[in-house]
Order: sequence, then structure tokens, then C-alpha cells
Amino acid sequence: MKLKTEMTRFAPRDGYICDVEKERKATSEVYGYFLISPGYFLCVNGEKAYTISEYRQMISCACADMTFRCKGSEVCKHLIQFMMLKNPHDLPEISEDMAQLLIASGWSGTPLTPPDRPENRRHRPRLPNIHDPARKPVPQATTRAEKRKRYESMTPAQIIAEMDDKELERNAHKGAPMAIAEMSRREAERKVST
Repeated sequence: MKLKTEMTRFAPRDGYICDVEKERKATSEVYGYFLISPGYFLCVNGEKAYTISEYRQMISCACADMTFRCKGSEVCKHLIQFMMLKNPHDLPEISEDMAQLLIASGWSGTPLTPPDRPENRRHRPRLPNIHDPARKPVPQATTRAEKRKRYESMTPAQIIAEMDDKELERNAHKGAPMAIAEMSRREAERKVST
């Protein structure tokens, strides 16, 4: 059996659009519908099977017609027939073989849910690994306040002289004349010492 599981286009559950030809096919052809998990169904059409989603008042099908040809609120013949069902949540559950096919295509969990797509993952914030001390969040506000308080009693020349090479280079790239002069002084000092 050929299983299609990637649902990319969604249409409104109430107010979807179907043309006359698709509705004629939907009423004349016979498909088998099964419950995968709440909100997810399977449409079996001969040797082909498509996943269907009914979630937050939106519906979707993984068939090629819904994925590539339908525009806007249009739906495929599988969804038209699915919407004609009296109570889709009373459908028979999928077989163990079909569940294994879904798991092989990336579905997981109990109850089965579709795979988390990469475009949804990239918007999640990355959290530091709390078990790795090098990656723990460092409270920087207190050190910045201490540094600022120490700098209040110093002259600009003393502040520049106290900076490490990395911070000095960063300020020199920003165009600070004193940082540029200090960088060239340190480079000349290194050349003399070698």
C-alpha cells in the first residue's frame, strides 16, 4: 500500500469550496475511513492511503490534488466525502499494520501524531543545557554594574589601558581613536619584545 502522510495545505472546515466534478466523484466513489487519533484520520482508496487532519476548524488531506492543485479554500474529493460522514469520530481505528506504516513515516507518540516539521522547530528558543556548567546562563547584570562603577573613577586613558585585547579590538573596529592608538602601541610593544 502506498501511504501519503504529509499534509501541507489546509482549508476551512466550514465554508470549503468544491467543484461539481469533485463532488460527483466524491458521491460515486467509495473510500474507507479510519481513525488514527483524535483529529487525524486515514482515507484508504484502493492501494493508496492518505492522512486527513481535522484540527482547529481546518481540514487537510495528504493527497496530490489537495497538495498541488487545490487553491484557497478548495478541497479534494477525499475531504468532500469525509465531510459527508455523520460522525467521523466513531470510525473504526486503524489496524496495527497501518499504525506501523505511520510510525515508519515519522508519526509518533500515544496517540499517534504527525512528525514535527523543521519549519515549526526553528522558531523555538534554544535553551542552555543546564547539566553543562559551561553552558549555564551567567548573571551578567551584576558584573556590568560593578564594571561601570569602577570605570566612573577612571580616566578614558586608564579604561583603554585596562581593556583586554579582544575588547580593545572591538572598540578599535568601531572607530574609537584611543582604542586604535592603544592597539598600535601594544602591537609595537610585542614586536620589540620578540
